[in-house]
Amino acid sequence: TAGRLPLREARAEIMRLRLDGRSGWQGAAGAIKGRVERLDGPALHAVALDIERLLLPAPIRERLDPLGVGGEEIERLVLKGRALFDRPLDLRVIEEGRLGLERAEIDSLRLEWGELRLAAQGRIEADAAGYPVGEIEVSAEHWRELVAVLVRGGVIGADLARSITTGLGMLAGLDGRPETLDGTLRLARGRVWFGPVPLAEAPRIAPRR
Repeated sequence: TAGRLPLREARAEIMRLRLDGRSGWQGAAGAIKGRVERLDGPALHAVALDIERLLLPAPIRERLDPLGVGGEEIERLVLKGRALFDRPLDLRVIEEGRLGLERAEIDSLRLEWGELRLAAQGRIEADAAGYPVGEIEVSAEHWRELVAVLVRGGVIGADLARSITTGLGMLAGLDGRPETLDGTLRLARGRVWFGPVPLAEAPRIAPRR
């Protein structure tokens, strides 16, 4: 309703951002550009994000990349797509702190961090239990570093990472380019697969219907 002030469009552009923490950490970004725009219906939105030269605070960077393989800066992170939420983006979302994702369409996702290059596009939607279902086409260069980042970030365990690296290594080696991985990320029944290789449990993205 009008009284809840539904979002129509929001844009933000920040240049030469710098953050200084009380404990001495620093973070920075050369540029951050973001846009959220309501499309058809009250809950479908176009989403765009473009971040250049992102410097993560040292404690986070050292945890994700202790050997410094990726370098100090994430050179570029770009996302373009659409998101259908389970409710309009209005003041009630802020007051209640709850928002579910019914569908996501990724037109383009690109990450450049040191030698790691990641590109993805695809579509997922929430099933009746609230877990994502769909397929995302992925291309990654120096993909082993990405697996290592997931381990250090606590997303997956070391034992699972070894199994994933072995399985994905076999797939990557099929075309003679072991450092490049091209394939389909498949989400179904609360799980995530890359081709025939099981990766992890999928997170719930929406309330159970």
